Amino acid sequence: MVFVLEELRKRLEAERDRLAEGVFNRLLDEDKMRFMVVLHDLGMNRPPEAIEIRKPVIKATRLDGNQFVMNLYDPIPADSLNSLEHRVASFLDEQSRLYFWYRNIPHHGYYVQGWRKSRIYADFIFTTQDGVGAEEDYRKVFVLETKGLHLKNENTEYKKSVFAVCNQHAKRKTWHELAPAMRDKEITYEVVFQDEWEKRLNELLAE
Repeated sequence: MVFVLEELRKRLEAERDRLAEGVFNRLLDEDKMRFMVVLHDLGMNRPPEAIEIRKPVIKATRLDGNQFVMNLYDPIPADSLNSLEHRVASFLDEQSRLYFWYRNIPHHGYYVQGWRKSRIYADFIFTTQDGVGAEEDYRKVFVLETKGLHLKNENTEYKKSVFAVCNQHAKRKTWHELAPAMRDKEITYEVVFQDEWEKRLNELLAE
């Protein structure tokens, strides 16, 4: 009986999510719901001017032992990065085209809301410079979720589906319609796995 009830619960949840996704996409297509970047004063978090770190804190460094220099906030607590995130952060910090990178704050930072109740808090937000000699500004923003190979599961597939919707609708509008500060900017949402992250990030940075 316990097995039957558990299987019934799984099937009901799957059907609920299927129907919710259909309604979500239909409302977007009919323009009854809109894809937007919502700022703090409209109810959604934006990166704060400063973040509080519990002290004492063990400061994270790059894999080569050098200090992080392109991170938006300092220090980066060592316990805020798992092994994969540490490698990704070190890689980003060494890229010449990078403007800055930011370790998103779980449950408090930037999030994406899809058709499920739970919010998606991506691991990183990073930006790239607008060509040569443009150190004072950025052109592209990347919202990045990293996943180990053991996390290639149904929840990750959901996040990929939501990010795909974000990318699809981001291309339909100019960004100054969504947020005035994003005039002439581009944004990309990406999920990368442990066995492909470096190759994919090189591709994104080369765009």
